[in-house]
Amino acid sequence: MLESIENLKLESIELPSSFPVSSTFPPRHFSNGILQLIIDAFTEEMLREPEFRLTQSQYALLRQRMSSLYDHIRHHPALHQRYLWVGKGRPDIDPDIDASLQPVIQSRTSSKRKRYLTENSSDEIKSNPPKKAKASFPSEEICKTNRQWEQINSTHDFYDNEVEVIQDSVQQYVFSYRCVAETGPCIGISPLYESECTERYGWMYMYYRRVDDPYRTPQWGFVAAPHHCACKITPKYIPDS
Repeated sequence: MLESIENLKLESIELPSSFPVSSTFPPRHFSNGILQLIIDAFTEEMLREPEFRLTQSQYALLRQRMSSLYDHIRHHPALHQRYLWVGKGRPDIDPDIDASLQPVIQSRTSSKRKRYLTENSSDEIKSNPPKKAKASFPSEEICKTNRQWEQINSTHDFYDNEVEVIQDSVQQYVFSYRCVAETGPCIGISPLYESECTERYGWMYMYYRRVDDPYRTPQWGFVAAPHHCACKITPKYIPDS
């Protein structure tokens, strides 16, 4: 029993599927110690169960390891990744739109200032007439891109080793950017250049197994994930006339 406790890996502890693993997790929960208190209370409740027949040294060791879980979670590289989601299903949020960053202007504006703005709105319009809008043209992507949450099952790690992303009890989703027409020509490029839309990969900190590992040991690390669709251009060869 003691040996199994000593070999306990914090990475193998399952967090609830609702535990946020994105940048939207409020950092104040770490600063005021709420999580530490929750973990301590859970540990005490767990160790009081009659199924846990531990010696005094085993009890102390397990309690010590569980108390370090707070700092392990707090400093874990995967926790604040905006484009990684772990859960039972595909999320329906857009990680590029952070609602928490939108200022709540009305709640911060006093009633006195509201009256001032109302009373002086007509004078402000007279003294600052609206400027004539400039002509604008709709923007268009050079390479059309599909943005979506996607399960990455097979990829490679930072050292180019083939890996399998763990998708067992909960699924890991990456917000990917893929070319609509990979290897197709880019839009709006001068005819003096050959252009091609190509997918580029970035790095995401995920939970995986290396394919060449005989023990298939789960581990955290950086793996390749679709990051953006880029336009690759090369000058055309124009022979001298």
